[in-house]
Amino acid sequence: MEPALQILIVEDSETQALQLRYLLEEEGWEVVRASTAELALEELNRHLPALIIADYHLPGMQGDELCRRVRMNVNTRGIPILMLTAGEGSGTEPAGLDSGADDYLAKSVAPDILLLRVRALLRGSGARSSVLSPQEAYFRRARLLAIDDSPTYLESLVDAFGSEGYEVTQAAGAKEGLAQIEHGAFDCVMVDLVMPEMDGIEVCRRIHEMGRAMDHPMIVIMLTSSETKEDMTRGSKRAPMTS
Repeated sequence: MEPALQILIVEDSETQALQLRYLLEEEGWEVVRASTAELALEELNRHLPALIIADYHLPGMQGDELCRRVRMNVNTRGIPILMLTAGEGSGTEPAGLDSGADDYLAKSVAPDILLLRVRALLRGSGARSSVLSPQEAYFRRARLLAIDDSPTYLESLVDAFGSEGYEVTQAAGAKEGLAQIEHGAFDCVMVDLVMPEMDGIEVCRRIHEMGRAMDHPMIVIMLTSSETKEDMTRGSKRAPMTS
């Protein structure tokens, strides 16, 4: 007997998630629920469903951005996505389809219409369910390192980028930042130009040297309070975009 096809529901409303689960499980499908898009990406790291049903309006990352991330990944872009919207004429349908959703329905649609759309999408599904090992994770949060001698500015960077879903590590100076890079992998490093003991130019030079031994690309961004041509030129000479 073949295992039941798995459907991933991304819905923050407990009531609507329960209604969907009951409807789909009555048809014999296995249902997994994530209350946010971020949790949905974590679930995709563990198991690939045959279909994703996502609410457009989600806390944090919205449904259209979830679609984009699924479509941009070579391992998940074949999974069909059904977007649920607040209602006909809500204005979210074009955004959902533009982001890569295969179909959209209003939440108020009759259950039999919803099931017809689900069956049609499952018939065209090219996804194959598979359980992933931790080393094979498809999605992870981008890792940023902020190097600055100002605790206040570091906290502002953590708040700003953390709210966008990035994982931010702080370093309260050049030496601490270089040590973090030596022992951890980062996608992007933000370096203050003016710091005591060692300025940002020297930090970028050392990062560039360290990058030669790294097996992953790393973006380096110079932060400066004075956007003078001289500062920008000095920074760009020592802050390569990738290692």
